[in-house]
Amino acid sequence: MTQTPAPTRELLDSLVRLTRVIKSGRLSTGPLDTGLGRAEVGVLRWLEAHEQSRGNELACAFGLSPSVVSRQLTSLEARGLVVRRPDPHDARAGLVSLTTEGRERLDAMSTVLEDRLAGFVEGYDDRQLHDAAQLLTHLADALLAASEAATPVRPAV
Repeated sequence: MTQTPAPTRELLDSLVRLTRVIKSGRLSTGPLDTGLGRAEVGVLRWLEAHEQSRGNELACAFGLSPSVVSRQLTSLEARGLVVRRPDPHDARAGLVSLTTEGRERLDAMSTVLEDRLAGFVEGYDDRQLHDAAQLLTHLADALLAASEAATPVRPAV
């Protein structure tokens, strides 16, 4: 007789499986050559949601070192997808934001992915999709808050 896993184990197994499927590229199978890596898309989505950001804020948000984020931003800037400018409130810092080209590339990619996802979730009604999105958002927010609380704040140098 097989025992039903505990709800948290079942959720964990489902999240691991979903992550594998997404990372495998199955959702983005087909013509979608944006020339953007997953990490770059994450940075662009962050900037879309926050309008502008300091590099160190991006590093903290993604749990990366500032040098990794700096290299990503340099690459995105060289392709005209982001722009950096001095922070008017702190001359030592810079602000990064999406360019029109960056927003257009992100929008085009999102449209294609949303259309593909719509094909996979055809049997679900709008309420079920909304509830699933809310649950995943709350879970992600809780995980982020817990990891931020556990990460010691580094003093500015």
